[in-house]
Amino acid sequence: MDYELLCAKVIATTRLTGNFIRKESINFSSSSIELKGLNDLVSYVDKIHGIPTYAISIALYEHGKPIIGVVYEINRSEMFSAYKGGGAFLNGKPIHVSKRAALSECLLATGFPYYQFDKQAQYMKLFASLMQQCHGLRRIGSAAVDLAYVACGRFDAFFEYNLNSWDVAAGAFLVQEAGGSVMNFTGGDEFLQTREILASNGLINTEVLATMQDHFNS
Repeated sequence: MDYELLCAKVIATTRLTGNFIRKESINFSSSSIELKGLNDLVSYVDKIHGIPTYAISIALYEHGKPIIGVVYEINRSEMFSAYKGGGAFLNGKPIHVSKRAALSECLLATGFPYYQFDKQAQYMKLFASLMQQCHGLRRIGSAAVDLAYVACGRFDAFFEYNLNSWDVAAGAFLVQEAGGSVMNFTGGDEFLQTREILASNGLINTEVLATMQDHFNS
């Protein structure tokens, strides 16, 4: 499949225009507009191993702020999109984060980095602690898809560290426009800079952040 052509179709669908950047590059800028995180294929590892959970992820920034986000999950033909102040959508229908407020009733998602293994031991302690507190914990393999699932209420929260902006820029914006919250592991909003993210429905942040502070040093 020509994924760059598919990116063009995604951009056309959301009425975006601009030059293309190859996978995992964020160096495009024109005046105040930046096409941030155009990724031909998020979770390429899943693709080459035949696991059908991978996506195209695109975020458009203006003056350093997101204004449009798109995550297209290819094998499910699910188009998640959002625009600033306009909400988030799945195949054109409005979506919202979940309303579950008890962590014990929540389904969480996470991922594991391909390097920076010096933090892996404490991350596994965080994983084990949250797993005992929540309804379940899943690992899909695509941060963009995980975030899209938070936006539509399938997951109640997603967390991971050592991620790049092209992995999360679009999905994080989806969550925000769907009524959720996005932050780093200390509760700050610099999740792109710190390369760690907690995205949730906004109702379970206190419990999750407390567990993070107990078990994980950023």
